[in-house]
Amino acid sequence: MRARLPNPRRAGFLVSKLLIGLSIALAGVQSAAAGDGGDILFYEGSEGPALFRSNTTGTFTDALTQPPAEYTDHSASWSPTGLSVAFERSFHWYRQEPEPGSEMYHYRHRDPTIIITDRQGQRERPLIKGVLPAWSGWSPNKIAFGMLRAPDDTKSECIHVINADGTGLQRIGCVGAIADHHCTEFYTCFPELRKLAWTRTGKYIVAHVATLGKRLFSPVPDEYWVYTLFAAEVATGRLVELPSPFLVSDMSNPISFSVGAGDTVYYDAMEWSGPAIYRMHLPTNTLTRVMDGSAPLVSPDGKKIAFTQRDGSNRYSRLFVANADGSGAVHLAGPTAGVQVVPLDWSADGSHILLQRRQGYNHSLHLVTTTGQWRTVRRNAGAETGAWQQR
Repeated sequence: MRARLPNPRRAGFLVSKLLIGLSIALAGVQSAAAGDGGDILFYEGSEGPALFRSNTTGTFTDALTQPPAEYTDHSASWSPTGLSVAFERSFHWYRQEPEPGSEMYHYRHRDPTIIITDRQGQRERPLIKGVLPAWSGWSPNKIAFGMLRAPDDTKSECIHVINADGTGLQRIGCVGAIADHHCTEFYTCFPELRKLAWTRTGKYIVAHVATLGKRLFSPVPDEYWVYTLFAAEVATGRLVELPSPFLVSDMSNPISFSVGAGDTVYYDAMEWSGPAIYRMHLPTNTLTRVMDGSAPLVSPDGKKIAFTQRDGSNRYSRLFVANADGSGAVHLAGPTAGVQVVPLDWSADGSHILLQRRQGYNHSLHLVTTTGQWRTVRRNAGAETGAWQQR
């Protein structure tokens, strides 16, 4: 019996139908990706030691790095093109839990090295000894980072920039001398860079600085922390401290900040009634109070801001989204007893927010829309700003 051959015209029709269906499916995938697709860098648990990559549904994960024993990979972010990842690898990096009665976490690391790898984690390349790599959004090849002025100079961490290929190393400014006014004659100041970010024009680098005031002798050993923001003008190296509406004694809480449209910075400060969000326009040195809240995160177009509000004892937090001027706030999540939410990244189209949910030592990653719809990405996972890319 002869095998029956398919009708060429019918076969062509079926192929065309299949291709049309595939095109529709791909269009749907691309449409979804515009709002909630892409890849997210994360850590198992809350802080490492290795970096992983996941899609936004949590159905695919891949180990991005394999640090040597006793090393931790952290402070990771995508390049603007989405083709590379910069991160810090440190020996004996750990988070020191707060002292009783305090909510401040201190970070320690030794032998920090900035490393660049591709999006599959297959080609690691050490870039330079330093901390806190931050890609510039305006130039795919520029990275800002912190480094001591000299190996034994623990009093002055400096902001540098370098090209991703290791060329063009430039020191922009050091925070040591300018932070000294936070210490009296009986104390010695030790400033630490905690976070770096470029403004969207690339004109400034904003630095979160934690200054430890330490008294070693008379009358008794003592220490305290002061948290401030600095802006470094890249072209001139001019370094200025962003104004705080409060006295130094009221600046004992870590600052959350986010760059906005142009050369603006949104950051939180503690008022008597609780935290409030301010907007600073760097070229004119203009400070404006925006609203009550903390942990501001500005959308890519600069028109929206995600933020949190928490009770006085930090037992819970609520997530909101509002216009960049503070108007039209919409409640998205919380409060749940013992749970804090922290916004990390916006989607490229401003429709979704990547956030971290913290309940004690249990951390998880979620996507939430600006209308309040939730989706879990990863349980038992932590991440940082710059972890989500959609290119």
